[in-house]
Amino acid sequence: MAGIGLVSALGPASGNAAVMGGGASGGWWNNFGAIACDYAAFQPKGAVSLLASYTDLTGNGRDCAPGTAPTWDALNGWKFLGASAQYLDCGWAGPQDQTWSALAVYTNKTAGSWMWGHTDAGSNVSGFYPRFGDRVNQGGAQAIFAAPVGAAGVAGYAGRQGYSGGAPNGPLIGVSVRVGVQNNMMIGTNDPAGGHITAYLQAIVFYSCTLSAVEVAAVSALMAAL
Repeated sequence: MAGIGLVSALGPASGNAAVMGGGASGGWWNNFGAIACDYAAFQPKGAVSLLASYTDLTGNGRDCAPGTAPTWDALNGWKFLGASAQYLDCGWAGPQDQTWSALAVYTNKTAGSWMWGHTDAGSNVSGFYPRFGDRVNQGGAQAIFAAPVGAAGVAGYAGRQGYSGGAPNGPLIGVSVRVGVQNNMMIGTNDPAGGHITAYLQAIVFYSCTLSAVEVAAVSALMAAL
């Protein structure tokens, strides 16, 4: 595989307001209207059902769908079991370059693998691969080794910078170029036949721009409070 890692190419919010869409100004996913490039967002924690949890909260209509569905409950959200190869298919190709951003809030991570990601025609992987032990891989067809994100928290990337707990984590991701056909973004893996995560995901958001450090900190705080 040509590269692995975290793609360059996420006051307390009300969980109920977020699940219902947060009103005209949005919700936690766009800091209540302060961020304009929210691409797709999901909050399985607090959803009324597993089916409802697949709904894109941004209003962009980018709902996800099960490949092999995770289990779910309203407290823990999506409960991915890596051994069962559970994943969700976003239905869109996702990051085409290293300008995108993504964040997730999660708990109960007991095995390191792809929390989300997708491949291109050159077998380069763009996504987030949090190892459980001494490091976390972050890259867009690059591998960056940063501090471990732990078994629970909020983590992701903005452009070529990884983040954990709302703060930068590790050096800048190396420059890389996506090639050919981009396969669909997956949640719970990078590819149906690839590595699958064991973790609970309460919420996840994707952006079609590079968030600033201030924006990442703000959204991370909102996600941690869900």
